Amino acid sequence: MVDDTCIDCPVCHNVCPTDAIDRQIQDDGGVSLLLNLSACTGCMACLRSCPPQAIHEQPEWLPAAFAGPILLREGESVM
Repeated sequence: MVDDTCIDCPVCHNVCPTDAIDRQIQDDGGVSLLLNLSACTGCMACLRSCPPQAIHEQPEWLPAAFAGPILLREGESVM
């Protein structure tokens, strides 16, 4: 889970060893963070590396969450 203190920086995407977090720049300059749970190993590199500590562990997921990317955040501007 990503809270509102997220600054839309690329750190979580950059430190993920399995590319489970996808950071997409939108045409309007916004940023979307998507999580592919099937690629996530639970290493918590994203959580430990987040500058504003905006990422929080979610220990349980519904089975449907593994079917495709989950939108974690849509930001308004790129840092």
